[in-house]
Amino acid sequence: MQLKLEHFITPVLIGLIAFILIKLFMNYRKSMTEAFGFSDGTLIQLATSHVPTEEDEEELLAQQAQIRHDLIDMTGSA
Repeated sequence: MQLKLEHFITPVLIGLIAFILIKLFMNYRKSMTEAFGFSDGTLIQLATSHVPTEEDEEELLAQQAQIRHDLIDMTGSA
């Protein structure tokens, strides 16, 4: 069985063209993506959407206890 050159060149050309098209698409898509943190308000939004941790919960409870204590000292009741 003799391997014909046409049977070998066609798949190679199709693969090469597909590879070039994929590379062009990926380069085009890469140039369109925006870098994280460079738009106005991104860092502000991240700071305002903080998820409380256990330490935050403890600090909040301590602050509420201090407020209740201070209110009792000032007014005689909470």
